[in-house]
Amino acid sequence: MAKFRQIYISFWQNEYIQEEMEPEEKLFYLYLLSGPSSSQIGIYQISKRQMAFDTGFSNDKIDELMDKFINIHKLIDYDEKYREVVIIKWGNLNLNKGGKPIEDLIIKELREIKNLSFIKYRLEDCRNERLSELIHLFYDTCNDTLTIRKEKKEINQNEDTNAKINTKSNLSNNTLEVNKTSALHDTCNDTGAIKNKEERINNNIYKEKIYKKDKILDYINSLEKSDEVKNKIIEFYSYRKKIKKNFKTTRGIDNLLNQSYDSDNHFIACINYAMDHEYIGVKPEYVKGAGNNGNNKYTRNGSKTNIKPDYGSGFDEFN
Repeated sequence: MAKFRQIYISFWQNEYIQEEMEPEEKLFYLYLLSGPSSSQIGIYQISKRQMAFDTGFSNDKIDELMDKFINIHKLIDYDEKYREVVIIKWGNLNLNKGGKPIEDLIIKELREIKNLSFIKYRLEDCRNERLSELIHLFYDTCNDTLTIRKEKKEINQNEDTNAKINTKSNLSNNTLEVNKTSALHDTCNDTGAIKNKEERINNNIYKEKIYKKDKILDYINSLEKSDEVKNKIIEFYSYRKKIKKNFKTTRGIDNLLNQSYDSDNHFIACINYAMDHEYIGVKPEYVKGAGNNGNNKYTRNGSKTNIKPDYGSGFDEFN
């Protein structure tokens, strides 16, 4: 895949950029968006010294520009420890198309991120449903792993503390024997605790992944929608499962609903159309028409065919 970055012409027409940024700030912003260290995910490592070398600005000027972009423009965030930058709102324009090559690249770049809290910015602005699911799954998995490591570290620290106390309390042979027995007992308990704790956490993670689909069904049933709409969402959910394109998070359901449908009937007609044509996603433009009235009919955009599936009461595929 060729490595390049898209810069939309709307960049130069943006009122905030036109009125609030000095020429050197516009140049610096373009550099952050498209520089040689930039990435597809919009999060990457780069030192301030490298920024100065690439742009020709002095180190002091880079510090000044970084402060403006973080605290005034609020267009980036920067981790001084890892020398890592995240472009805020990057996903709005750069994560709206998927595909296998893009997904593989996103996964590779996610694994290289040091400050995992930066991933939250991508959870908020990624518009592509599939990429959003991948980012959510990666972020959740990282949090689960960190939880296991933290709890194992706490258990090990407690074990070390107990061992030091036992060593200091060996004042006599009798006490030593008692402490040896006690230490052995405590060690066995702590070792068992570590294994049990890790197994319990891992089992919970595994169960969560197994029952994630059930949780999505629970989420669908909890929606404040009509029974007809909820039943149609469940039908689409089962259809996605059948074609092995499962919903992995509830965000996929939200993305399905948060589109510009004319009515519940229009929404149902679009889902029927998507399933009939074996589509993964649903779009309002699949069918078009004149609103809620059962006498009004929705028609499909596209070329005509002799097949006329049933898209629900009051809906036709064609004019």
